[in-house]
Amino acid sequence: MNRITLKKFHLIPEPDLNGKPGHFNQPSSYIEVELPLLKIKGISLYKYIFFKTLNVRRMVIKGARYKIFKGSEGEPVRESGNIPKNNITLPLNLRSVFVKFCHFKNCSVSYIGSRNQKEAIKKFDLDFMLINSKLDFHVLRTGHSILKPETLELTFNKIRINLPDRFYSVTIEEMGISAPLSKIWMHLASLNPRYPKYGFSRKLGYRTDRKSLKIKWAHFHGADVADLIEKSRFQAEQLSIRGIYWEFFRNKRVPRRTGIRPKKFPQEYLRNLKANIRVERVKISDGFIVYEERAEIADKTAKIFFSKVKMDLENITNIPHYLYKRNDLPISASSRFMGKTDFSLKMRLSILDRHDRFSFSGNMQSMDGSLINPILNALSRNFIKKS
Repeated sequence: MNRITLKKFHLIPEPDLNGKPGHFNQPSSYIEVELPLLKIKGISLYKYIFFKTLNVRRMVIKGARYKIFKGSEGEPVRESGNIPKNNITLPLNLRSVFVKFCHFKNCSVSYIGSRNQKEAIKKFDLDFMLINSKLDFHVLRTGHSILKPETLELTFNKIRINLPDRFYSVTIEEMGISAPLSKIWMHLASLNPRYPKYGFSRKLGYRTDRKSLKIKWAHFHGADVADLIEKSRFQAEQLSIRGIYWEFFRNKRVPRRTGIRPKKFPQEYLRNLKANIRVERVKISDGFIVYEERAEIADKTAKIFFSKVKMDLENITNIPHYLYKRNDLPISASSRFMGKTDFSLKMRLSILDRHDRFSFSGNMQSMDGSLINPILNALSRNFIKKS
């Protein structure tokens, strides 16, 4: 037999999985899985029996619903023993798993605050494929197998994720993780608005920027994959991004959002990240940035763009150990304004400064004024109509 089919499979953890209260400080978490259909083909029983290796030629998981319940402080917690909490354990004497092809189709992941809470805090809809993926395990004396993060190798293809806000989706043509090579990469990644330019803000109900982002490729070099799995901390020596296209559109015909909402600076976003992160350097090349705006009663949109964008950032971290040594985040950038005039800037952010202070300097070469005539024409029509 080399084929397995499961229908209407439901995995529910037993109540005693959470252990006894008071033994550990970490909040409990548990997963429920609803699996309408699972098909596995091409299982090598020979390799499993004699080498404790699970080889699968093809796997299809359709309509799976994963619910991750996160307990709050004071709730019962699960006893973890000597096994790191973020490692994957299996009650099988497995040494490795190799999957040639796996398709997760029409699946979703929900994060829920507690088991009594009916509505999910966040829900992601996702499709993706795993290609030639390998997991190696340590075999413990207890008969359990524990994932070896230092040997992890995964390749994802055709990733599609609908974000919880329902206004954006993420697509990635290919993504890979290789712990032996200390590398994580993405090819042809994009952030896609799910509504057209003029309908986006109307659907949301207030004025905002509609953002669109495309990246040709992005590579993390010197990435500590084992640290990411074991400690939920991401560290890498460098992130290189090439071929980035970033577009902003604002429809000012839609009313402003009511109430006062202070703007957040980049260092505040970095400080508020729940996960610990450290990237020593980020290098962006071959970028293109477009900002387009439609004024309240203008006939046409006004647009400016920057081509040949290059950026260097250093010391991107929220880990206290590194911030005590160096608290600043320097940024340098250069581009061509409207494709004609050289433009450069330098910034220095103070990460720990609660007032979010920064220094800034920029320079632009001499410019032909006719470059901004289209912008001035659009704005002047708006001004004349208002007058």
